[in-house]
Amino acid sequence: PGLTDRSMTSCARRLHRTSTRTATPRASSGDTSRRTPRRPRSSLAWAQKRLDNWTESKRHEQTWTHADSTRGTMMTFPQLVDKLGGSNNPMAIEAASRVAQQCLALGTPWIMVHPQHRMMTFRLLEYKFEDTFKQAWKSWKEEEMMDALV
Repeated sequence: PGLTDRSMTSCARRLHRTSTRTATPRASSGDTSRRTPRRPRSSLAWAQKRLDNWTESKRHEQTWTHADSTRGTMMTFPQLVDKLGGSNNPMAIEAASRVAQQCLALGTPWIMVHPQHRMMTFRLLEYKFEDTFKQAWKSWKEEEMMDALV
C-alpha cells in the first residue's frame, strides 16, 4: 500500500509478501476428511514382516560336576587323639600314633613346631567331595537379519 518494490529492502519485500498472502484454511481437529493418514497399513505390514523374522528357541541343559578336595590341618598330638575318637578309645590313640609316625617320616611340610607353644604339630588330612547337578531351560528370541534388511 503505497510502497513500491524498489523503495523496500529485500528483507522488507519478503515480509510484505508473506503478510499480504491469504492464509489457507486448515482442517479443524474434528475434521478427519482433510487429514492425510500416516501410512498405518505400511507400518503394520512392516511390523508384521519384522515379527515374522523372529524365531523363538528353547534349550534344555543338564550339567553334573564332581569336585574332590583334600585339606590338611595342623594339630598337636592330643588334638589328633581327640579328633580321632578321644583318649578313652584305644583305636584313636593307635590312629593318632600312626599319623604322627607318617608325618615324621615325610618331613618338613607335614610337621612343624608351633611358634607360640613350641609343641610339634602334625598335618591331618581331611577329604571331601561335592557333586552338583543343575537342570535348566533356556529360551531366547532371535531375529534373522537377512530377511529383515529387505
